[in-house]
Amino acid sequence: MCVCVCIGVSQVCPLSMLLFSLFINSLPINVKKKMQGLQLGSRDARTTAIAYTEDITIIATRPEDIDIIQEALHD
Repeated sequence: MCVCVCIGVSQVCPLSMLLFSLFINSLPINVKKKMQGLQLGSRDARTTAIAYTEDITIIATRPEDIDIIQEALHD
């Protein structure tokens, strides 16, 4: 199901927090599936996104990652 928000949503709107939560949870998951990420420390795990409260940092290590990020944001 695709829901299109055609106008801005005010931060005082009760739905704005729900829409933000739905978006912020799915973005790192979608990006992680397609990107190589960055190895931090000696672990084998790779990091593609760091999310904390209302901020998210996506780590792009290749030029192709920009297209993947744009596609994830569009979706």
